[in-house]
Amino acid sequence: MRPNHPGMCKEISNLVAVSATEFDRYNRNVKLAKVSNPSVTIEPQTTSFPTSSSISSTPLANWKPFIHPEGALYFFDARRRVLTDAYLHDQDALIRIDLYISSIFAYMQKYTIQRVSSAVLVLELRHSGNCGYYFVDHSDQCIFWLDTFDASDMVTDARVTITLEHLDFEMKSQYWYHNHLFPCNHELSPTVIKIVKEWLVLSIGDVLTSEDHSSPYELKELESLLSVVNTIEGISHRDVNDVEDNGPKGSGGAWLIYRLMFTLYHERFRNLHGHQSARLESTQSLHPDRERTYLMTIFSPLFLYGPEVHYKKLQHILVDCYVKRTSWTQLLKELTNEWNYLTLFATVLLNANIAFLAIQSVDTGPAHGPRSHAQRASYISAVASLGSVVISLLFVRQHGTIITMKFLANRGESSMGLETLALLYSLPYTLLLWATVSFIAAFAIYCFTSGDAPTIVLMSVACLMFVLLVLWGVSLYFEKEPYYYPWICRKWINLESLIVSLIPAKECKQAPRDSTV
Repeated sequence: MRPNHPGMCKEISNLVAVSATEFDRYNRNVKLAKVSNPSVTIEPQTTSFPTSSSISSTPLANWKPFIHPEGALYFFDARRRVLTDAYLHDQDALIRIDLYISSIFAYMQKYTIQRVSSAVLVLELRHSGNCGYYFVDHSDQCIFWLDTFDASDMVTDARVTITLEHLDFEMKSQYWYHNHLFPCNHELSPTVIKIVKEWLVLSIGDVLTSEDHSSPYELKELESLLSVVNTIEGISHRDVNDVEDNGPKGSGGAWLIYRLMFTLYHERFRNLHGHQSARLESTQSLHPDRERTYLMTIFSPLFLYGPEVHYKKLQHILVDCYVKRTSWTQLLKELTNEWNYLTLFATVLLNANIAFLAIQSVDTGPAHGPRSHAQRASYISAVASLGSVVISLLFVRQHGTIITMKFLANRGESSMGLETLALLYSLPYTLLLWATVSFIAAFAIYCFTSGDAPTIVLMSVACLMFVLLVLWGVSLYFEKEPYYYPWICRKWINLESLIVSLIPAKECKQAPRDSTV
């Protein structure tokens, strides 16, 4: 039921509703002044040093500091049940946080909003100057707000009509991401560990038995994670009641478990878990196939059908504008190896062209006069080889540093973006093939214009055999049926069957049989 009071963000200035995944912790990156020669003196017999707790016990009153296993500092007020990762040792930040807490509680009292006993208020001072907030309810395992929340950015990974049943998975993933941000304030349950272990075992089975598995991890990663989770399970049983100054022991293990729970529920949301159209394989799209544009139809033959291979690869790993990290890593490895090999071959061909042009019988013209057809073809081959080398080196450098999964996902927003990328990726291969064709043409022209009859005959036979062998290799691309006859024979048999089917069959008239016995 929609509340009859205005949204809290409208009444409290600079307060904004945020989700757990919108927290700026990993983008905050606070800078400190560089000290060239830091100087620190330690007094004699000093054996103890102040911790975060001892530093903040007096000035921060009810706020207790906790240190995230990754090292981030955050604070919890147990009396008011408020969490924040604002740096409260800064007096201005402390005043702002206390002011927002007072304003939020005053708003709830004004409109008689009952606070759930298990709910915790989470606040964050953002770079924009606003204060982000959400409530987390540990009993229902979800986060919520006192405003109408626009969750569009939260559900972009599933580009379908979102139902409340489907949204439940993403809300649970947000809840577990919150626990991943603040692991010291929520006890790790054995039930949660069991859920994670079952998911990892299921994922291992999926990876072992399916090529297009839907797991976000590969086999070695899953086995390592399962081993770590088993270790965490043993530690949690032994240290469940142990407490350190900045939180319970084993919070590092809890942080990892919560992170895996976030991944589990987010993957279920993205793959429409339990839905009629659930994605069962990583290559399964939830949307109709895109129609190819004329760009690919026109340029693919000019590129000697090199883009077709890259286009299929890109379609295979880019499903509904989502790229798996493992698939992206494998694609980068394959592309880098391909471009490195093409660079080597193009360099060899470039040297062959230079050597060919250095032959005295080839370069018979004056220094500034017209060139022969063989020389012109060799020039084209040399330039194409050089272009293949330069573009390959450029791509290897870009895809090792600049190009990311986000780039590929953005390209996948349209058919044009993916097709142009396939054309780009095939440029080194295409230029090398055209360079090879040009070099063959230069060599053939040189031989056929030599005037030597035996050479012309031998070259004619060799060229004919070469063309036939190339066509034989190209025919593999068109094989879509079981192999019983060579490709040309199959085409002839299919033509014969078509002709026979068009000839009307003669009607066979038979005399009626005598029915008497």
